[in-house]
Amino acid sequence: MRKQNRQEKQVRRQESKRIRRSPQTRGMALVAVLVVTAIVVTLASTFIASTGTTTTISRNIESHTQARRVAESGIRLTLAYIRATSNWRTQKSEGTWVTNAALSGGTFSITVIDGADTNGDGVIANPAEGDGSLSDDSADRFTITATATFSTATYTSSAVATPDGATTKVLFVVPDKLSLTTQDDAKQTLMLSWNFEVQLISASESQSAFDTATGGVTVAYISEEVISSQVGTKLFISTIGVVNEEQVLTDEYGFSASNGCYTSTNIDIVDNSHEITNGLTNGSLAILSSSSDLHTATGTLGGGANVLARRPSSSDAVLIAIEIGGSLYGGGTAAGRRVHLPWGCNAYDIATLNDTGKNLMKRSIEWASAVSEIGVYTVRWQEQP
Repeated sequence: MRKQNRQEKQVRRQESKRIRRSPQTRGMALVAVLVVTAIVVTLASTFIASTGTTTTISRNIESHTQARRVAESGIRLTLAYIRATSNWRTQKSEGTWVTNAALSGGTFSITVIDGADTNGDGVIANPAEGDGSLSDDSADRFTITATATFSTATYTSSAVATPDGATTKVLFVVPDKLSLTTQDDAKQTLMLSWNFEVQLISASESQSAFDTATGGVTVAYISEEVISSQVGTKLFISTIGVVNEEQVLTDEYGFSASNGCYTSTNIDIVDNSHEITNGLTNGSLAILSSSSDLHTATGTLGGGANVLARRPSSSDAVLIAIEIGGSLYGGGTAAGRRVHLPWGCNAYDIATLNDTGKNLMKRSIEWASAVSEIGVYTVRWQEQP
């Protein structure tokens, strides 16, 4: 009997222990539930915040696009006034013409300054780039700048206007302007046959000489014949267009991380909607009459690179256009239009360029000049987002 009583007491003590532990167990379960609930709430909050951020970004992009349209429209309205007002130069002085005018849900302000920023420093220096007077010479070019706002976005766009009669003016970068190679002499002859004005500059000339030379032209053409280190980045921040043949300068001018060469007569057109390739058929296109060295841009491309043609049966780009403001490889944006041509390796011979290739060369120079006819003025856009 005593043994049975002891056993019963032991059972009761064990049950008592289990009963005493059960609140602790329930407490642990409650903590676990609270932790899971907190995690769920945090994830939900993060998702809601992320959704809000995405919506905000979308709205900002839309506002930026609208602000750009308002700015460009403001410039076109200013040009329309100039076209319609024969004595505008004496009626208007240099400076602010319009302040916070309402247009299409946004506002814009306009300034008009004599001359043009030719060295890309954001300033029209007097007297090197402008003389401060709109009325002293009817042949003077001038710069119209529009700053527009739409919602929370602001956009600035500029256009350089030159009285009619101006032509595409090429700064031809060569090894020695006093002694052209056979290749460069043939290129200059082509440019002159297209009624381009051609100004020569030696690759080894100083940065100051390049800055001065760009003031009187609309585009620079870098020959494959130059020593790349002599050219360097002398034209990198220039607001004029740059058309490049030189293989080793693909990274310096933001086209791509690296480059290469191949021997062929053909390229593959992949975008015929661009002004340079408009009217051509997508697919294989012969640009040389016989095989010669062609030039590729390889590796990482600039974010703003518009690939117009590739090497046949390859993803390597051979013809690239970058619009003003386009992102460049290595950082920064294009101050002027940029074109990477398909030819330019050491063994390239200009004599092999057929009519199709010559037309691509001509169109590339014209497009990079950013020149369009508006009324009686030649206008070169310089958008600066």
